[in-house]
Amino acid sequence: MSDTASHKPNVLIVDDQPENIDIISNILKDNFNIMAATSGKKSIEIAQKTPDLDLILLDVMMPEMDGYETCRQLKEIERAHDVDIIFVSAMDSLEQILSGYEVGGTDYLTKPVSPDVLIEKTKLAIQNKQLRAKFKRDNAMAVHTAMTAITNTGELGIVLDFMHKSFEVETVHALAKHIINSVKKYDLEVSVQIRSTTETINASSTEPMPSLEKEFLFRVKESGRLREKGEYFIANFGCITLMIKNMPLEERRGRLRDHLAILLDGAEARLNALEVDQNLGVIINESKQSLHAFGKKQKDQKQAAVKINDDILKQLEHSFLSYGMTEEQEDMLLNIVKSGIDKSLDNFEMGVGLDDELNSIIHTLESLTIKK
Repeated sequence: MSDTASHKPNVLIVDDQPENIDIISNILKDNFNIMAATSGKKSIEIAQKTPDLDLILLDVMMPEMDGYETCRQLKEIERAHDVDIIFVSAMDSLEQILSGYEVGGTDYLTKPVSPDVLIEKTKLAIQNKQLRAKFKRDNAMAVHTAMTAITNTGELGIVLDFMHKSFEVETVHALAKHIINSVKKYDLEVSVQIRSTTETINASSTEPMPSLEKEFLFRVKESGRLREKGEYFIANFGCITLMIKNMPLEERRGRLRDHLAILLDGAEARLNALEVDQNLGVIINESKQSLHAFGKKQKDQKQAAVKINDDILKQLEHSFLSYGMTEEQEDMLLNIVKSGIDKSLDNFEMGVGLDDELNSIIHTLESLTIKK
């Protein structure tokens, strides 16, 4: 093996059909070192002997040992525990995706596989493995320090601290990060998905979040308020879905469930407030534009009315010569007309006063959206 080839990432293809292995191998062989196994048992033997395995592409439907059981046993091997496993199958129902995720899969490809998608997913999975390794190294000391610092604080104190600091959160992205940072203090692996009116935000305590996990969180949003299976705990509060991957099974589980429910109640309330502020801001901007246009139109109408009134007075004074009226009669008629004109202009001035009142209301609404 050349020195260049030895630095290529190692990809293990597991499929009971050799022709499927050939297809995938031909797509990836230029950029990756390819290993192959035609059974789950053989893939386990290879994984036990390969110290630097980077990715496993695993068929689901295989005789003797299917892909799910193979994945479960591969994850029990220390060398393969942190290796991404991408399932390759002709079926992609929610139950099958959930089964793949529960045994440790990180993504799911549907046969026939697109070469471009396969290459992209393979590169992404290997990058994620490298990022996770770096993340673990960088955060080992930080997590230890954080857990030591909160040893003497109560579990409920974490919730109270979350509530207090949530008032300072000004964006949905910041809210998702705040949830992750708070739940991590319980020594829990957590992922959260927030579906706002404008976008969907995904965050995890073990970034980057796998594509399959994002899809799973989106699909379980309608599965009920709480869903539990083994160490997995899923909670849906409005547009927020939270998943715990290592929920303890002992008595502490009940306390954590209650604390998380309170925390998510607060998170949902803050999300609703952020959405209201955003919508109110849009309404205020639209109101400003409408009021500005209304004021300009009103000003134009006033100028037009003044010109019309001036024209009427000029025509009336000019026509007096042919009416044979006395000077006193002319003055009386002009005063009546001028009085009507003045009242008409007074109505326009009242409209200007109404503009000022509307501007005052908009200013008050703007002040309510300012974050303290």
